[in-house]
Amino acid sequence: MAAQITVYRTESCPYCVAAKQLLQKRGYTFDEVYLDRDASRMAELKEQYGWRTVPMIVIGDTFVGGYTDLKVLDTAGTLATLVGAP
Repeated sequence: MAAQITVYRTESCPYCVAAKQLLQKRGYTFDEVYLDRDASRMAELKEQYGWRTVPMIVIGDTFVGGYTDLKVLDTAGTLATLVGAP
């Protein structure tokens, strides 16, 4: 079974769009959580993950990082393993 993927993002973030496109290209389903109007949730996530920018990508219980980190995992071939995709 594939791990749950969550992309915390804002509406106008180009890296958020790139992360979404990469995940779609690979055929992964994911949830998008928009933080544009939820400053308190954004602050919570920054504290929880020690991350200051969007996107914030979580796969299962693992905080992956942002788009660049996601791209590195994909290029290395470890994204599919982390997601648990066949």
